[in-house]
Amino acid sequence: MTKQYFLTLFFLFLLTMFLGCHNENSEYVNPSGQAREKIILDSINKFDSIVNVNKSTNSDVAISYARHALALTHNRLSPTLLVKIYHVMGSAYFNSKVDTSFYYLSEALKVANQQHLDKQKPMIFFDLSKVYNVTFDYKTSLILLDSVIRG
Repeated sequence: MTKQYFLTLFFLFLLTMFLGCHNENSEYVNPSGQAREKIILDSINKFDSIVNVNKSTNSDVAISYARHALALTHNRLSPTLLVKIYHVMGSAYFNSKVDTSFYYLSEALKVANQQHLDKQKPMIFFDLSKVYNVTFDYKTSLILLDSVIRG
């Protein structure tokens, strides 16, 4: 009796799930420009978090996720997204290919300077100072760290 009772309850549960999920008025809503950019920026931030978790232990995985983030912004390159993605790419390559990391961080700084995105510069300066520190250019590294402090 209990087995039949549970099968009946399970069947009723499945039936209510399938019938309850049907909505006749559902339509796809295409977000507008600014909302779409915010959605993409949120996705890039998630990829950035994954890159930061994996960059010291598995740089290949970090680079893979950074490339996925770059693919998100391929057609919609606003300056803010471009600086963010270049920064993500630069931090992903830091442990495996320092010269490639320097390239992406320099590109991020160039776009940030051109578009006057001053809020994003300190983190770029910090990561660039780490690159110079690894390449034994301590003077430039300290100058960039001083730029981070000055904001």
